[in-house]
Amino acid sequence: MTSPIARVLRDPWLVPGAVALAAFLLYFVPGLVGPYGPFIDELYYVACAKHLAWGYVDHPPLAPLLLRAAMIVGGENLVVLRLLASTFGALTVLGTGLLAWRLGANRFGQGIASAAMLCSPIAQVLFGFYSMNAIEPLLWLVLCWLLIEIADGGPPWLWIAFGAVAGIALMTKHTVMTFLLAWAIAIVLTPARRQLASRWPWIAAVLAALVLAPNIGWQVVHGWPSLEFYRNAALHKNQPIGPLQVLGQQLMFMSPGTLPIWVAGLVLLLKRTRPIDLRQLAFTYLVLIGFLMVSGQSRPDRAVE
Repeated sequence: MTSPIARVLRDPWLVPGAVALAAFLLYFVPGLVGPYGPFIDELYYVACAKHLAWGYVDHPPLAPLLLRAAMIVGGENLVVLRLLASTFGALTVLGTGLLAWRLGANRFGQGIASAAMLCSPIAQVLFGFYSMNAIEPLLWLVLCWLLIEIADGGPPWLWIAFGAVAGIALMTKHTVMTFLLAWAIAIVLTPARRQLASRWPWIAAVLAALVLAPNIGWQVVHGWPSLEFYRNAALHKNQPIGPLQVLGQQLMFMSPGTLPIWVAGLVLLLKRTRPIDLRQLAFTYLVLIGFLMVSGQSRPDRAVE
């Protein structure tokens, strides 16, 4: 009979769980005990949380709503702000390791994947303070996991889950649409397009739209302020850069040390079609990079989230 300790040591949660705990401490403790107080964006989210609405000029309503719930429980303080951000960061690191296991990685591979997520400079930024950016990477990860299960012949209800999560993600940050558009192009470019013959992807799209509908209604009533904000940001805020600079920023945001890991993962997704054909995910990433290179916008986080 296998001992309880041996069973725990074989558990796929063990390594990513340990790395996720380290990630939580790394994201949470320095921001709490350091010499600085709340980041200016956090004060803005606190203000939004005190004035809940179905939309705001520069973001959808979910991030302020979650913060309002946390403030009801823990009060308006730095601990609540950093606890939320660090928790989402730890869950993203945990999910990265578990997703590596789902794709066949052994314990060493799980550790490498989790550690690469933990150590990336973009993670240090996104999970170091509370904003919608701390939530979005986890939702992208869940969307990718659902697509993997669907590609592996999962039940049709997974499309319902995909639509619901996509709607929630859009209610967190509008730029999730870039992921969804890139995936829509990618699925047409790969054999996965046969799934479009089923009604389920279209049901998922309708469900996502229904979840987003309150924010769309708010946009209509207020004259689409978010579209104007994004247009002005593209014209006057985001620094224009060239295609090679886009690639350079991707390298620096993910850390040059992790380059062999994520490039190897990308190549593997492009080449391996058995037991699961996941070329749609590889193409999704490449299309996202293409979006950035064509747009010339200095926002590398649009592809690494």
